[in-house]
Amino acid sequence: MYKTKETMRKIYILLLGAAMLTACHESMEKRAQREAKEYTAKYCPTPAVNYTRTDSVVFYPETKTYHYYCSFVDKMDDADIINKNKQLIDDMLLKSIIESTELKPFKEAGFTFAYTCHSDKNPQKVLFETKYTKKRY
Repeated sequence: MYKTKETMRKIYILLLGAAMLTACHESMEKRAQREAKEYTAKYCPTPAVNYTRTDSVVFYPETKTYHYYCSFVDKMDDADIINKNKQLIDDMLLKSIIESTELKPFKEAGFTFAYTCHSDKNPQKVLFETKYTKKRY
């Protein structure tokens, strides 16, 4: 009987450990939501690089969309310049997604990446907006 109690105890400990691991493992959606929130709190708004500033990052679990909200500053804060360069901007953002090792788990999960870029002078004005689905990257 002693061996049976010891065996039962070991099984109980193994099951408890497995349950704890399962409970502690966060889903990809929860991870994305947490990381977007942490990034925004720690770094946003970011310093402007190439006339662009990241204002916040939000993950929307219902659509599995990782959304970057940015502002164009200085020379890029001009609707005419943005309209003339939409394809170039789109190509550059797509390339950054394709080449990003940090986004790899989210790409493998089939997430959508979206960008909304506002005017720094007039934050209500959207100058550029796009989405990249798994089909595009």
